[in-house]
Amino acid sequence: MVTAIGSLVDGRPASVRGTVRAAGPLLTTDADSGVEYVYRDQRRGLEGEPTEREAVPFWVEDASAKVLVHPEHLVVDTRAERRELVIEAANADIQAVSARIKVLKDQLRAGSADPLVHEERRRLAKVATLLCAVKAHARGKVHLSGTLASQAEWIQKNQGLLVDGEGRALELLAERFEVVLAPGMEVEVHATFRVGPMPAGMGHSGYRDRPTCMMASGAADDPVRVVGIGAAAPRPPDPPKDEEVEAAVESFRQRRPLTRDQWAGIAVLIATAIAWFLMD
Repeated sequence: MVTAIGSLVDGRPASVRGTVRAAGPLLTTDADSGVEYVYRDQRRGLEGEPTEREAVPFWVEDASAKVLVHPEHLVVDTRAERRELVIEAANADIQAVSARIKVLKDQLRAGSADPLVHEERRRLAKVATLLCAVKAHARGKVHLSGTLASQAEWIQKNQGLLVDGEGRALELLAERFEVVLAPGMEVEVHATFRVGPMPAGMGHSGYRDRPTCMMASGAADDPVRVVGIGAAAPRPPDPPKDEEVEAAVESFRQRRPLTRDQWAGIAVLIATAIAWFLMD
């Protein structure tokens, strides 16, 4: 349940929702871009812990009041959003591979005796299993191989099955990504809120006349949790539209695998080139 910031009670846990506002000098990505933010970190795949992190105090403001968020014991939670991103990508990958398998089945039913069609169908069946394992892994479930650890090893070992951009979900599991909170973003803050003196340098001249404010400062065993919403939350890619899937199927249908004679011709050319190289 979300509480209005103006209704927070000193010493009680609550959840509030509001807009990020600057509480002092902002951080910048670099001199060229000039992008300003209050929090930035870098992560990999589904890992919850950032590998790099920097932050400054910032306000979260709603229509009733504002609360100061301290950065020392701050957790910006993106795991759920990242997990959904991988699952959505896996669903799109599985849908595309399933469409290609259907094309191959149609060719076989039509009487195709090309061994390459059989080989591609077998490979794609293994790819479908791999993508289902990736989807299960993103959900924290085991699709095969006994445990999450052994499943991760199996996924890593079999990723060579993928070609032609079939594994966007697998790429998401491995790639680095950045989490940024900037002024104007909407967030939810989950913390135990307390009234305390505003930090030095925030519009007052000394300790005696230092004003107080509601703040979320957290502790090592009770961190402040911030969840991005709207533009602040990582968004999954849009699922492919039906016409996009049909276009992909038609594109694949028009691709013709090389015949055995064509493969033999390529082998002769390679052997000839090697022979000429050795003669030189």
